[in-house]
Amino acid sequence: MKTGTYNSETGNYPVIDDSDITVEQTEQGVVVTMRHGDDPERSVYVERLRNGWRTNISKDNSDVDHAVIIHDDGNASFDC
Repeated sequence: MKTGTYNSETGNYPVIDDSDITVEQTEQGVVVTMRHGDDPERSVYVERLRNGWRTNISKDNSDVDHAVIIHDDGNASFDC
C-alpha cells in the first residue's frame, strides 16, 4: 500500500512514491511496517486482547518502547 501526506489546500493525500506500508498477519494480531525512502522502517504491532486492543510501538524495531491498550469500554491505559 502506498502512503501520502495530507494536503490541506487540495483536501487529499498525494501519494509519496518512495513510501509504503505492509501488513503481516500473525496468530496474535498484525504487524504494520512503514517505510519511506532510505529512512529506517518503523513497525507497529496491534493485538486483540480479551477486552480491548493493544498497540506496541518500537523506536528501533528491537524492543517495545510503548504500549497503548484501548479497552472495549472506551478507557485507555499506557505502558511507557
